[in-house]
Amino acid sequence: MQRALITTLCAMLLLAATPSLAQEPPPAAAAPAESSPADQGALSMDARLEQLSPSDPEAYFLLGEEAIDEAQLDLAVRLFVLAARFDGDRFGRSACLALAEIEKRRGRSMEERDLRSLAALLSDSETVESPEALGLKEAEREFRRAASLLSSMLGFYRQGDGQKALAALELNDATQRLAKEFGRSFGSIGQIMSFCRNYPRCPTCRNERIIKCPSCHGGASPGQCALCGGQQFIICNICGGEPGERIAPTDLDSMLLFEVALQSGEQASWSARMAVDQARARPVLDLSMLPRWYEINTTLTVYRDGQWTMP
Repeated sequence: MQRALITTLCAMLLLAATPSLAQEPPPAAAAPAESSPADQGALSMDARLEQLSPSDPEAYFLLGEEAIDEAQLDLAVRLFVLAARFDGDRFGRSACLALAEIEKRRGRSMEERDLRSLAALLSDSETVESPEALGLKEAEREFRRAASLLSSMLGFYRQGDGQKALAALELNDATQRLAKEFGRSFGSIGQIMSFCRNYPRCPTCRNERIIKCPSCHGGASPGQCALCGGQQFIICNICGGEPGERIAPTDLDSMLLFEVALQSGEQASWSARMAVDQARARPVLDLSMLPRWYEINTTLTVYRDGQWTMP
């Protein structure tokens, strides 16, 4: 009995001193981590462009910001212009500010200034009530009216109707400032007004360009009068059917160029910050002009196979 007990104790001591031969279960395999965009590889710019749809203007604007970060300025310009075209109320002002930043990077200060001015003119909850925006809007209305008056005056002048030309022009601060800009581009508005005063209308035909035949006095039968051939009227023998001052072709071109700058279409806008300098018309402040400024065809709005196409 005693001997068996000793044997048992020795066996227990031996087991305690020997490392356990039992194998611990292997650790559970870690669950695979969810793949991140970095693991998948970021989409190329072309792939992101192909995901754009005109129904989501915000996507164009956000991708434009990414294009700026990647120094793809031409692409960013297109994206901002399209965003403003799709939803001018939401993205017009922000697009103009982004485009102004691009022009700043390009070192084009005049374009940057015009874009920031346009941004200030656009209705926005943050700017519509600001003194700067209200002041520019008032200047816009004032100069729009002045542009229309001056353009009408020049039109009547070209028709040789000095009386209507003088009546059309209302001299005030706005029209005088535009008249000064006209002088830089073409000539003195004072000389034109002086001519209009001295030549209100053709004294013979009253700018009708024709007069009653002085031979038959409009009473001859057809083919009987040698002067009018029975037509009863002849071209005015004083103005030759072209009343008014004779304008040289180059001067006429300069005048028309100035009017285009004033009234680029029926709804053209003008502002106090604009002028005509060395026969170069600065662009009008109008959101609809953005595509023309950047020569972007806004009918090509989706990106497929490396090029912009129609939806």
